Amino acid sequence: MLFAQQLKHNLLHKERNYVQYDQFSVNRAENKLIKASLQYLYRCTNSTTIQQLLGYFEGVEESTNYAKDFAACVGGRGMETYVLTLDWCKIFLEQKSITPWAGKQQTPSVLFSMQELFEAYVGKLMQEMADSDKYDVSLQDKKYHLVEKPQNSFEIRPDIVIRGKDKVEGQKTWVMDTKWKVLDKTKKNYGIKQSDMYQMYAYMCKYEAGNVTLIYPATKNEVQEVTYSASDVRIHVKFVKLFKAEEDVRRILDLAIADHRENNI
Repeated sequence: MLFAQQLKHNLLHKERNYVQYDQFSVNRAENKLIKASLQYLYRCTNSTTIQQLLGYFEGVEESTNYAKDFAACVGGRGMETYVLTLDWCKIFLEQKSITPWAGKQQTPSVLFSMQELFEAYVGKLMQEMADSDKYDVSLQDKKYHLVEKPQNSFEIRPDIVIRGKDKVEGQKTWVMDTKWKVLDKTKKNYGIKQSDMYQMYAYMCKYEAGNVTLIYPATKNEVQEVTYSASDVRIHVKFVKLFKAEEDVRRILDLAIADHRENNI
């Protein structure tokens, strides 16, 4: 209630009140910018998750003047949860890039485990390239434990397990593990960990695998692909070029299948 303005303008109009108020609406600058960002990302990805999020913004107009709406954003109490989101909106809508050099604007960081990315990428390519009519590809397979008694203990979980569906030619199983590590030809066994070899041997025994393969990222160290073998074990070491991953994964898959057939013959 603004009493000074009430006396000045409404003195003779008792039915009127001169007031000041805030209008609460979802159609505000912050939400307009978020909707514009979601629309931009949806056009780039066709993500169903983003499409679902856009459903929450039906009553919000899409921002068309980014600079004006960013200037209109209100900070302070109650708006803390918007800060990080609006930082990302600014990056997407103004097409800015994140660099490791110092600058005037702070940006959030995103860190990914390269071991997990490499493992997931190679595994996904194996699933796409293996003939689904002939092979089942399991990622992070949990079928076996190292020991069964007194209870199942020490779960073993290979990154990639490929099982053949053709039972006529006998059991076919291929086990592969990815390792995000740079091997070095100047080191003994190229720097391959002894524990990794023991791990692959355990996979071979538990899965009765006809082929076990360690997969590393290819680097400029020029380490040659090698097969470590004994009377009862053959462990292959293969490499995948990050910018030609599809080609190398296809080659590794074909070689593994061919190696299994050769050993069975």
